[in-house]
Amino acid sequence: LMCYAFVNLLNAVYLALFLLFVFEPQFIFICDIWYQVDEATFEPD
Repeated sequence: LMCYAFVNLLNAVYLALFLLFVFEPQFIFICDIWYQVDEATFEPD
């Protein structure tokens, strides 16, 4: 039972790392776009 719980925990860690690697570049991309829009919006003419 303890071994099963450990494997379950390891699975959760791997899943979290996988999701991080999958979604982190898109998150940075969205932040980059938001920064550019923010800069363009508040830039005085």
